[in-house]
Parts: sequence; structure tokens; C-alpha cells
Amino acid sequence: MFSFPSLDKAKDVCLDVFYGIKEQYLFYMETIPVGSMIAADATFKRSKPIGLRRKKDNKIVRQHNNLFIVFNGKREVVQWKLCLYLTREDIREMLEKIAERNPNVEKVLVDNYRVEIQLYLDIVYCSSIPCWNF
Repeated sequence: MFSFPSLDKAKDVCLDVFYGIKEQYLFYMETIPVGSMIAADATFKRSKPIGLRRKKDNKIVRQHNNLFIVFNGKREVVQWKLCLYLTREDIREMLEKIAERNPNVEKVLVDNYRVEIQLYLDIVYCSSIPCWNF
């Protein structure tokens, strides 16, 4: 027993708690209404490396680098995904889940023009995609 738990032990405790409530969390996320407008943002960066520790040399192997989030018009997170590099498939997977929950999304706000706008239009079937700059 340690008087001060290591970072790894604290992480293990948090993960154990999450896995205990994972089904409830997933159910709750599905109940958040998508609404007629969504905002997609991929500019979030993680503050610490997210990955696994290799047993042979104890080095952290990075698994996730970016956080892709979709908000509804009330600024509630309706879908999110950790990814190493944001790809078309990551965007497609998230938007397909959104379109299943609400096929009547009218407007999508995106964080930059580098994303493939046509992908959003093809999946969400919205009429406009405004862009905002940070």
C-alpha cells in the first residue's frame, strides 16, 4: 500500500470506475438530443499522452492525439472520439452516428475549411455549412 498513489494507480482507479458505469454513460450520451444544428470541432488537443505503456521498455506508445467533438445548439456534447490523426473515416463514422440519431440536421458549423465540406453535406444532408475561425 502507498501513502500517495502513483499516477498509474490513480489512472487505474479512474478506469475501473468508468468501466463500472460505461453502459450507463453510453446510454446517457444517446439521450442527449442532437437538434437541428450541430458544431463539429477537431481543434482540441490532449494535455497528456494517451496511450499504453510498453512492458519491455516502459515507454508510452501514443494511441490518441486529437479529440473530435460534435456539439448541439445548446452546447452539449452529443458525440466525441479520440483519434491519433483525424481522418475522413473518423469524420464519416461520427457523422453517420449523428445522422442516425437525427436525420433532419439543418446546419453544421465547422472549425476550419480544411475539412472536406462535401463529406458533411453527403452524410448529414444539411443545407449550409458555415465556418468559424479561432
